[in-house]
Amino acid sequence: MEKMLIIEFIAHVRPLKKPTIYQLEIEEDNIYAINGGSDGITPELSKGRQELERRKATVQVELLGIYNFIKQYHLEEDQPIEWVMEKANEQFGLAIKEIEAIYLKVDSILFGKPLV
Repeated sequence: MEKMLIIEFIAHVRPLKKPTIYQLEIEEDNIYAINGGSDGITPELSKGRQELERRKATVQVELLGIYNFIKQYHLEEDQPIEWVMEKANEQFGLAIKEIEAIYLKVDSILFGKPLV
């Protein structure tokens, strides 16, 4: 059975009325940030981010590049998906159907379900 230990730090910052609570989980040889406070100051210890990085390592670099291209322009810069697909078609020389399939495949690998 796995042993895990949760460490909690409470920080009192003068201008704030409530203290900030930082929680870390120690599990075997790993340390994880398990709440918003600790995740904010130690994002590299976030369980979710570590899992995402492990999953990214399983995706071919070329496919991840196409995925990131679409994500950047459509989700982060709020460009219309039709425009993004045309740009991806020009950039990567693939049919729009192939680009859609790659995006959905990579998203499924990274997050277990497509983003809406």
